Amino acid sequence: EAETVTDSPFQRQSRSGVWQHFTRDAASDKATCNLCKSTFAYKNGSTSSLQRHLNNRHPSAIEATVAMKSRDKQASKQQSISAFAKSKPSSTAKVISPVRQREITDILARWPWLDGRPISIVNDAALRELMAYL
Repeated sequence: EAETVTDSPFQRQSRSGVWQHFTRDAASDKATCNLCKSTFAYKNGSTSSLQRHLNNRHPSAIEATVAMKSRDKQASKQQSISAFAKSKPSSTAKVISPVRQREITDILARWPWLDGRPISIVNDAALRELMAYL
């Protein structure tokens, strides 16, 4: 988890991934490696010496961090709208009764008129695809 810097009037979040492996002492501009307890100076927020230490002494820690970030990124990806629109209804999809279908059709028929849309909008391919999906 990134550490917050509070030694300035403006607080900011540290963005460098090295802070997952170091503990910062903002008062002395020093950072201690959590893996081997080596201490390093860092000036003006530069983390290049800390990154170099991780690369040289703890490459497996970097690989683990990169793998974890990659898994997190994959897990947090949202399905795109176009992928959603192209997806087929699942076999567990809710069956819509004919009465409900008629209500949906009526609401959609009023939509262009109520919102001042051109009537040609009902011919849009995406709307037709949505209707087929429902």
